[in-house]
Amino acid sequence: MEPKQKLEEFAEQQPDRYRYYITNEALQKGTCPHMEDMKLVEIKEITPVLVESGTVKAFGYVEYPRPLAKEQEQEYALVPSSENENHLWTAELSTEQNMNMIDGIPNNEPPRINQGYTILESEIVGHMEYVLAENRDAPQPYATWARNMKNDEERGDENFFWGHYFRDPEAAAKDFHARADEQRDYLRESRPSLLDMLRQDQKEAARSIQELPAMDHVKRGLER
Repeated sequence: MEPKQKLEEFAEQQPDRYRYYITNEALQKGTCPHMEDMKLVEIKEITPVLVESGTVKAFGYVEYPRPLAKEQEQEYALVPSSENENHLWTAELSTEQNMNMIDGIPNNEPPRINQGYTILESEIVGHMEYVLAENRDAPQPYATWARNMKNDEERGDENFFWGHYFRDPEAAAKDFHARADEQRDYLRESRPSLLDMLRQDQKEAARSIQELPAMDHVKRGLER
């Protein structure tokens, strides 16, 4: 595909899907966040298509049934489609009680609670979420936890585990960021990049083409 090609030639975004474009940086970072019923479209030629009125060079895109968190967008260098905002506004309008509650947070959900602790901060790295929480009545008022979002999505609830507890808020905040950074480093070392995956696909396709004449020869021999 040529860079001058427009969004209409790329594909039309469906009203119930949230699209995120794969940038050059995203090709190097790794695979996209996993979500059930996601749709991944890659441009095999590794040639970008201009989208978003020519402001984004996309090497492909991934679509989800729900929006990604901002942390996930940043972690994987994915650029959200401008149409996502329209879809989110429509979805929120159908669930909120009145127009004064339209704020980009569907249902204006109450604070998240785990074991009596109120979650103050959250950071998503890959399929893991790390949280910093507070319970002023607890002997150790601050805690950090992790949860596997992929497993929780299949189970239908949130299961936080591997708790670390602190009296000092600064120590808790340091642990919170360190846990997320440790997972980020692990993913960077262990997961293949999208570019590596595409190159592997090209090698397999080339190998299949080379094997075709040999297979045809075998097939002709069997037909005799």
